Amino acid sequence: MNRKWKIVETIESCSGDVDRVFVGIPATAFTTFIKDPDEEYVLIVSDNAAFGNADIIDVIPLRINVDALGNPILDKNGNQVYQTWYNFDGTKYFTFGKAPQLTENHAITIGTCDYLLGEYGINLNVTDFTISAWVKAGAPQPGFRNVMSKGDKLQMRLNASQQIEILIDDPTPKFTSTMALTDDKWHQITFVYDSGTVFLYIDGVLDKSEQNVVAPSPNFNNYCIGALYVDKNTVSNYFLGDIDEVYIWVQKLTEDQVRYLMNQEITPSGSNVSCKVIPYAASSNEVASIPWSQLKVYYF
Repeated sequence: MNRKWKIVETIESCSGDVDRVFVGIPATAFTTFIKDPDEEYVLIVSDNAAFGNADIIDVIPLRINVDALGNPILDKNGNQVYQTWYNFDGTKYFTFGKAPQLTENHAITIGTCDYLLGEYGINLNVTDFTISAWVKAGAPQPGFRNVMSKGDKLQMRLNASQQIEILIDDPTPKFTSTMALTDDKWHQITFVYDSGTVFLYIDGVLDKSEQNVVAPSPNFNNYCIGALYVDKNTVSNYFLGDIDEVYIWVQKLTEDQVRYLMNQEITPSGSNVSCKVIPYAASSNEVASIPWSQLKVYYF
């Protein structure tokens, strides 16, 4: 796209900050800028107006803006809108373009200052939800190492003994796993919240449960994999290991469903969940009745 924009962050004090800014463009703006099936529209952010390769600092995928039911939210002219958000600092320049759509499947290695930052609008059910991931912890490290976080109100992390801790609305862990991940091997961990009772599964086996746990309160922090992210200036507890196959479901999973999902990737089958190894029609399918819409986060 030939058009470019300049944006200047204006703050009232030297210590202030303008947080996330939503950027959108009508889908009709791309009428003469057609993407191929293996491409996607993107927001391109640059340090200067030249947009040279060395100047571009971020390329962010655009998505059609939808409501909670998945219906497109139209602008005042009745057009669908491609939208994303970005946290601009100082003076930046942006435009829109298209880029290859990446579909590789691989684990990510989280080092110091590494993390994946997701949306802020992922709030969980007050009655039931499930969070899971494959992790390889590596050598023990001092302090805490976050598998995931949504601000400091909801965290799944390792302590210095390589045990899994779950924090919900409290700086004190709601519980700590019995097993410690000290063997430098891959382990699948799943945390299920079910009407006040939490279950922690490690490699499909129940490690621990706790009753009378209050559900996490809604918060507007971004979902983060591999660190504790409060804001862009407050990031800590880097995982310093490998993470793969991260799910967030807005429903509880049973023990059989946890075991069924742990060793295979998933894909939609119509409006429901299916798996890439065991066919949807298999009699052993434990997840056939789960709507795909119940899956809010899937990094694989």
